[in-house]
Amino acid sequence: MPKTNSGASALAPLLDGSTAGELIPELVRHGLQRLIELEVAAVLGADRHERTDERLG
Repeated sequence: MPKTNSGASALAPLLDGSTAGELIPELVRHGLQRLIELEVAAVLGADRHERTDERLG
C-alpha cells in the first residue's frame, strides 16, 4: 500500500493553541476520511491512484 499524506501539515496550525476548539473536530475529520479511503481501497482492491484490471482510474 502506498504511503499517503498524513495530514500533519494541515493540522499544524491547530496545534499552536489559538484554535484549540477546532483541533478535535479536525482530528475526527481526518480519521474518518482515512477510514473511508481504506474501506474504498478494500472494496475496489486497489489504493488511490493505483491501477488494476478492475479499476482504471
